[in-house]
Amino acid sequence: MTVLSDTSIKKAVLSGELSILPFHDDALQPASYDMRLYWKILISPMRHENGRTVDLRKEPNHTFFVEPGRFVGILTEEKISLPLSMVGRFGLRSEFTRHGLVAFGGIQIDPGFKGRLAISLFHAGPELIPLKLGRKMFTVEFNQLADQASKGYDGPFQNQSTFHKMQKDFILNAHTTSLAEINTLPSEIASIQHRLTMHETFYHPKREFPSISELAKAQGVSPINDITELSGLLSEEDDIDTFLETVQKWRRGNNNDE
Repeated sequence: MTVLSDTSIKKAVLSGELSILPFHDDALQPASYDMRLYWKILISPMRHENGRTVDLRKEPNHTFFVEPGRFVGILTEEKISLPLSMVGRFGLRSEFTRHGLVAFGGIQIDPGFKGRLAISLFHAGPELIPLKLGRKMFTVEFNQLADQASKGYDGPFQNQSTFHKMQKDFILNAHTTSLAEINTLPSEIASIQHRLTMHETFYHPKREFPSISELAKAQGVSPINDITELSGLLSEEDDIDTFLETVQKWRRGNNNDE
């Protein structure tokens, strides 16, 4: 198996053996070809957001900034078509991997494959990473087989022009916690503790007045064990009816110091 040089890649494209559409001369590397970012990307949910599809054509400066902790689905702008005598290998350009983007998925492009290339990414770095429409993100290496393959690729990604349902469902439902969010956890915990304290104070306020038992203890009054202990409170001259009437007036707030 022989790795194609830039000269061999261009020769294969010009002869029609290999198809890369659109083809850009400035994307040729010494032994690979750089592919550009398509306008449609998938963004995983985070916090209270839902996963969504982003159209880079509608973003400011055609750029979306990926937060740490997110999954992203991306496609190549180019569509390729490999002959049965050729196999490809692709991945992210090193400038992205050095900033924390990790690629998931098969790296081999089988003989006979046709369509856009799709890849799932995870941002494991600490800072925002800009994804700009048309930016060179992928690098593809083409290898000439010693013998032509007996059959071409016929899997679910053949002739794909957009995201496969399997990849779309995964990205749009891959809820994650941002690495940046972890730094906010102490303040969020403190906020929760404060709210719990306020809740406890509101529903269980501190008593401002002592209870009857506390008052009795403070005044040295003990419980009565025998009702006859109350017999000396009224003299024989006192009228019990007058006493009860006076108590009723006190309770009604009509005490006139009679």
